[in-house]
Amino acid sequence: EENGKYVPVNERAIPRDNVVIVYAPLVESFSYSYADERNEVMNTAVEQWMTVTKNLFFYSYSYNIWEMYAPFNNLATMQQNYAYAAEKGFFYTYEESFRQVSLARLKMYLMGKLMWDPSQNTDELAHDFIEHYYGPASGRFKQYYAEHRQWLDYMRDELGYKSLIITDTFSVKYYPKALLDGWYNDFETMVAELEPLKNTDPDAYEKYLVRIKAEEISIEYMLLELHFMSFSRDRLVKMIDDVEKYSAVIRANMQYNGNPIGNVINGWRNKL
Repeated sequence: EENGKYVPVNERAIPRDNVVIVYAPLVESFSYSYADERNEVMNTAVEQWMTVTKNLFFYSYSYNIWEMYAPFNNLATMQQNYAYAAEKGFFYTYEESFRQVSLARLKMYLMGKLMWDPSQNTDELAHDFIEHYYGPASGRFKQYYAEHRQWLDYMRDELGYKSLIITDTFSVKYYPKALLDGWYNDFETMVAELEPLKNTDPDAYEKYLVRIKAEEISIEYMLLELHFMSFSRDRLVKMIDDVEKYSAVIRANMQYNGNPIGNVINGWRNKL
């Protein structure tokens, strides 16, 4: 219209009351909130659909489909995006993720909390989860979480990383060896901090060990994929064994849609 509002082309463009429109942001940047002007295509589409229906279903993503084990920077925008969905009147929000996605367990907790009340603070919720979920290693894990957030923001602001779900941006540029070595050492320190539990509470030791290893395999995967030739055979074997064992423990079986992680593991072993 002349006043700038969208109107349907004709009545046939108006969905019936029993029809739900599912909007999936396939080409948007998850490094920026949905409301950001850099996601203008999405904002325009949402505004257009809002003129013809109130039955809007939001189907979102929490990983890159080409590299499920790699980090994905939706932590910075998760709270803002759920607030956006609520403001625009989406009656349902679904977030697709997988067990092997970096920080998957933390993200699943944040999804539930922030979908219920998007006014909450992401970092405060994250710290509460970490403290209760990682036990003796929670202090070091909070440090890793802060480093993780800081680096992904640096990738966005200085390296142009957009967190697109269907673009392969997994490279040494974004994940240099020194960075990953530091994160790997963080996780090895977390494992060492569990050591006293081996004798005093073996069940607790095993519980926390699995939880830490479930996240460490993301770092080991990146080291193996991007920096394979930088390590001794013994170190390579350790990391490959870790990825194989703990991927099975958390029932993660895909590197990306259509390619089993077992194929990747076999490829690494063939290079030894």
